[in-house]
Amino acid sequence: MSIDSRSTGQLYSLAGQWLQRHQALLFLTALAALSRLLPHPDNITPMAAIGLFAGAHIHQRYYFLVPVVAALISDLLGPGFYAATTMIAVYIGYLGASIVARLLLHRRKIAARLPITVVAGAVVFYLISNLGPWWGYYSHDLAGLLACYANGVPYLLRSLLGDAFYSVVFFGLYSLWSQTTTAQRYA
Repeated sequence: MSIDSRSTGQLYSLAGQWLQRHQALLFLTALAALSRLLPHPDNITPMAAIGLFAGAHIHQRYYFLVPVVAALISDLLGPGFYAATTMIAVYIGYLGASIVARLLLHRRKIAARLPITVVAGAVVFYLISNLGPWWGYYSHDLAGLLACYANGVPYLLRSLLGDAFYSVVFFGLYSLWSQTTTAQRYA
């Protein structure tokens, strides 16, 4: 059985349309994956900011997968996998940050809500991602959990710094790009 040229042409057309519709999604995923492979201070990466951006601007249902897929790709290409409980908690933390952005920013005025979303996303990531180290390295009681969270505070502060910086960059560049393309459309 062979595929005729019309079917092949339609397939290429559909693939092109899919790539065009999802170029931002693919670009963000690649950028996030690459960012984790470059040298950077602990927890100062664009991963959560990309999750926040995806939650705010990606209309497809799988917006929350952008930082998770990027983390998975960069873990495969870079440092490799680490303690399973910690890795799973970190990935779920990225999901949580994206969902926070979806709830607070999607289809709303972003500028006024971005600061609280950055803080809320970082806190959600911190609360979830620290469950992995707590389970793997601390006693499984309230004292162990509190010790884990206390030891994670410096990472929370660095996450806030990185998330704020990269969120301003991503949301700012997107705003400029949107204004430029809108102005060109009506020129």
